[in-house]
Amino acid sequence: MYAVNHNCVEFTFESHIFVLIASTTSLARHKMVWSTNHDVLLCREILVVEPYRFKAGTRERGQAWDKVASALNLVEGLRFVVDQRGVRERYAKLERNFKRKMAAEERASGISPDKAELGEDIDNIIEWREGAEEEIAQRAESTAVVMEKERESAESV
Repeated sequence: MYAVNHNCVEFTFESHIFVLIASTTSLARHKMVWSTNHDVLLCREILVVEPYRFKAGTRERGQAWDKVASALNLVEGLRFVVDQRGVRERYAKLERNFKRKMAAEERASGISPDKAELGEDIDNIIEWREGAEEEIAQRAESTAVVMEKERESAESV
C-alpha cells in the first residue's frame, strides 16, 4: 500500500513505513515541450517585464529574466517548467529562427512577408531591444565623458 503526496511517496512493506522524498530540483527538471502557445506567452511576458532595458550581464537583467520565468511557471492552463536560462535561450532561438525566416521570405518574394501573432511579438521585442541597447550605449558613453572630464579636472588641480 502506498500514498502519494506533493513531493513524496509513502509506502508500507512488512509493517515498515518508507517515505521517498523527491527533491524540488528533480521535480523541476522534467523536460518541457515548447508549443506555439508557450512561445506566445513567453513573448508577451518579455514585453511586459522588458529585461533588455538593463545592461547585459547585470544583476538587474538576470532578475528581470527570473521574473519572466516565475510568471510563466505560475500560468494556469499551460504547463511551464522553466528557469531564467531556459526562457533566455528559448527567446534567443525564437529570434534567430524568426530573422532567418523573414530574410528567406523576403529574398524569395522580394516583398515584406506577413507575420503571425508570434512573429509580431518577436518583431516588437527586436525593435524594442535594439532601442534599449542604443540607450544603454549612449548612457555608457555619456558616463565615460563625465568621468574623463572629472579625471582631467582632478589632474589639473
